Amino acid sequence: MIARYDIAVIGAGVAGAMSALLLGRRGHRVLLIDKARRGRNKVCGCCLNPRAIAELQAAGQDHVIDAAMPLYQAEVHAAGRTATLGLPAGVAVSRQRLDQALIQAAEQTGVTFRDQAVGRVEPNGVRVLRQGEAVRVRAGVVLVADGLAGSALSGHRDFARRVRPQSKRGYGAHLPAGRHDHPLERISMRCGRSGYLGAVVLEDGSLDIAAAIDPAAVKRAGGIAPAAQQIVDASGLPLPTRQGLDGLKWNATPPLTGRRPRRWSPGLPGVLLIGDSAGYIEPFTGEGMAWALSGARAVTGIVEPILSQGWSDRHGRAWDTAYRRHVARQQWRCRATAALLRRPRLTAGLVGLVAALPASLDSVVGHVLTPGRPVQQAFGGTP
Repeated sequence: MIARYDIAVIGAGVAGAMSALLLGRRGHRVLLIDKARRGRNKVCGCCLNPRAIAELQAAGQDHVIDAAMPLYQAEVHAAGRTATLGLPAGVAVSRQRLDQALIQAAEQTGVTFRDQAVGRVEPNGVRVLRQGEAVRVRAGVVLVADGLAGSALSGHRDFARRVRPQSKRGYGAHLPAGRHDHPLERISMRCGRSGYLGAVVLEDGSLDIAAAIDPAAVKRAGGIAPAAQQIVDASGLPLPTRQGLDGLKWNATPPLTGRRPRRWSPGLPGVLLIGDSAGYIEPFTGEGMAWALSGARAVTGIVEPILSQGWSDRHGRAWDTAYRRHVARQQWRCRATAALLRRPRLTAGLVGLVAALPASLDSVVGHVLTPGRPVQQAFGGTP
């Protein structure tokens, strides 16, 4: 069986769903597939900074922001020291709510969405396996947005992911409302020798816990929960939960920092990588979501010329240029912060320095780490 679309998008996370939404609005026939079941939740990627918020607002998804939990402060704890930073206005929202809002908005434009569907890129399109049935999809453009652990390009050596040595892995857990006492409207981060752990309250009152930890430390500790607890203990401040970390269900990601040697290949005309599939480093306070959303918007300007003119390698080079402008140039802060957090003594010293700063300078530091509009512009007032 062969199905024909203008565009096939593999992966319905933020980058995939947003690109499908934007292209669907332009009248293109779009197929969006995801290997997971519709409605699943994700522990990671729940913080949106001002750049991410602006992308959602430009796409008409203001209702997602309106329902989210505002974020005004970040606390960093290391070696018994605490620094409180004023943040550019951000929000925290569950990935279930965000992803589903984007998928539903895409469907309203005419996009065809199929969950529990696995896509494999082929020279002339995509092979989609769903509920035991295989369908070959012919499309002028294929956008690969299947994340860190994606398999859509398995077997294509040009796209083999290169993981940075000593890269941390992501680990996350979810704690329902009523089982924690974490303050609202605040991100808290705890730093230790083997990694760092962040926590934030979501729009439904539940607590999202996400950590980046050295896999060797997890092995030495005997599991994710004890390794996370070691980081909390080293920070000097317990998590305000009403149960131990051992009682939580933890999810894990592949190594966080890695890249592909290419975001397109002459051997696979019309195939472009977006989102985490194109490259990823350890993000902070919403940066990863902003990269995904801005990259999705940028790729729409590359897709339409391909559909109207047919594929040429110049389109691939144009995507490289657009990606560097909209995504890669924004990643230097996260590289610098990740490098800092790999040095516990330096981190503790910096936390102590920031803690000693006048309150008027705390927000300046926050803006350097996560630049964007001030709080008053985003929410109409000072918290």
